[in-house]
Amino acid sequence: MTEMAAGTEKYIDIMIESLRKKDRILKQLLDRCEDQAKVIADHDYGSVNWDQFNGLIADKEILINQLEDLDNGFEALFERIGDEVRNNKERYSTQIRTIQELIRSVTDKGVAIRAREERNRANLERVLLPAKKEIKSSKRSMSVINSYQNTMSGAGLHNSSGWVDKKK
Repeated sequence: MTEMAAGTEKYIDIMIESLRKKDRILKQLLDRCEDQAKVIADHDYGSVNWDQFNGLIADKEILINQLEDLDNGFEALFERIGDEVRNNKERYSTQIRTIQELIRSVTDKGVAIRAREERNRANLERVLLPAKKEIKSSKRSMSVINSYQNTMSGAGLHNSSGWVDKKK
């Protein structure tokens, strides 16, 4: 085996380990998405544990950052050895099959995460809708109050001699 082939195999092994780690992280991410679904399922705005929900978002952010780092490293390695692997597919066939299997697993988890996130978004909108309506109603009430105050101040009633004794 040439020095180039030995180096390429080592890089491929690192890529395989990177994909395995990505697969594990995606599983953790999917678990956090499922946990979020449980936190908001069948609850209304007031009964949701928002601290727990926000904690899960923070956990997911950490996992996503780890995935980005893995992706960047994987891409850098592939750029380095891609030509060698493409030109010698039979030499690396076993490792290529392993990579393909891991990519399928990673892709499947990614699809599951996207689907779960979409369901979570819909449930979250359901939970937040009454609160949004209440906020809108409060804003409308404040607008009416402000309009009334502006009308009354425009009429000069708050400074009229009927309201304030100017002799003091």
